[in-house]
Amino acid sequence: MNIAIGVCEKINGICTTMGCFKAFNNKEKHFKTYKNEEINLSSFFTCQICSSESKDWLNELADRFVKNNIFKVHIGVCIVKCKADKKEEIINIFQSKGIKVIEGTH
Repeated sequence: MNIAIGVCEKINGICTTMGCFKAFNNKEKHFKTYKNEEINLSSFFTCQICSSESKDWLNELADRFVKNNIFKVHIGVCIVKCKADKKEEIINIFQSKGIKVIEGTH
């Protein structure tokens, strides 16, 4: 199964993202549901909804995911607790393309 992880662009220079990768690699925390499955991290992306003030990037990304059989996106706690209050917009974009969104990584 192919999955993607999305994080907030504003964590650049603040967060190492090691927590996301550790949880994924060890199938811990929000990835424990995949304990008996083979999973591939097919994309690690930033939402860019704040800097671009547009949803175009996420819509394009969601379309690419569908074309590449990525139907699960884990959003990091940085998006779950989005200070710009964009979490629901982000989730809705992916869900509108048939992509399941899981809130959390580690």
